[in-house]
Amino acid sequence: MIHELDRNLVDTKTNAYRMMAFAEAESKGVFVRFADGKRGLIPYRDIGGIKGQQQLLSVHLSNRFLLLLKLKDNQTIEIPWDFARHYCDGEFKNREMILRTEGRQILGRRVNMARTMAGLTQSQLALRAGIGRVTLSSIENGRRSPRYDTLMSIAQGLKLPLESLLVSKRED
Repeated sequence: MIHELDRNLVDTKTNAYRMMAFAEAESKGVFVRFADGKRGLIPYRDIGGIKGQQQLLSVHLSNRFLLLLKLKDNQTIEIPWDFARHYCDGEFKNREMILRTEGRQILGRRVNMARTMAGLTQSQLALRAGIGRVTLSSIENGRRSPRYDTLMSIAQGLKLPLESLLVSKRED
């Protein structure tokens, strides 16, 4: 059960860190190699819905970014590149956590700026959005990522399109 993408399909100069080039079922997990040479084993215990190699029918790279595990019971488990990358690159998880933190902080600054420009207190916006003031404070301070519906409620409370909180024309 080995699957390797055609080398012509793998552009190792662009986004090689995201491109899975090889996958193989082993006794303890699925071995994955990325186009940039990073490799590792995803243990079966960390893949939901599978207990071991005996359940596998095939391992297939549907494209460079998605690994498919076909099970004998006709189920398919999808493993995206970023999940696999965590097992192949110890620094990847750290970089992702830093980017998530930065993203929360940028979003928080945008919400705070929009609220301030609208002349609203946190309590007033929280009431308009139907959320708790502490929740709003945590979002503005970058300590918490809002769910989509919470962010939509905040945008509606500010009478702004959601995009204005997510995308900025200038650098934050």
